[in-house]
Amino acid sequence: MKIVFLLALVSSLAQAAIPLKGLPDGSVNFLAVGKPSALKIHGKASGPEAKFTLDGTKLTGAAEFDMNNLNTGINLRDQHMKEKYLQVKEHPKAKLTLVDVPVDPGFADTLTNGGEKPFKGKLQLHGQERDVEGTYTAKDGLVRAKFQIKLTTYGIEIPSYLGITVAELVDVNVDLPIAKE
Repeated sequence: MKIVFLLALVSSLAQAAIPLKGLPDGSVNFLAVGKPSALKIHGKASGPEAKFTLDGTKLTGAAEFDMNNLNTGINLRDQHMKEKYLQVKEHPKAKLTLVDVPVDPGFADTLTNGGEKPFKGKLQLHGQERDVEGTYTAKDGLVRAKFQIKLTTYGIEIPSYLGITVAELVDVNVDLPIAKE
């Protein structure tokens, strides 16, 4: 009887951790507002790479993307952003790591959560790693996370050009389609 119980326990533990991968059509978006606030800089990068593990009702893993892929729609601004402020030659990748993010029961089957949920993680940006908090939703395998970063916390100089300065807080949104491996 004990052997049957142990086999059932080991079998259920082996099935508990489900690997999830990020699909290639994800994106990272940011919104930086200038002072005066008439300036709104929207940036986007495609293709974050991700690997997550679902263990019961906890999601862990990381999403990483190439900072060279960031695009604001204006070439000169992109060049200044990448060379002067983000210094992508020295810091080419950004990485968001999630640890024990709660998901709804049944998430393994549907890859869907009911409503917006909080998350905590670590963001590695510009050679610095800091705690980050935000919210996320998940529906049919599309995970959408949003959070704010403070540029100076990551050692990033506040961008300024011709009397317009970007606000220190930047909104970040990550859309990541996921699937079971």
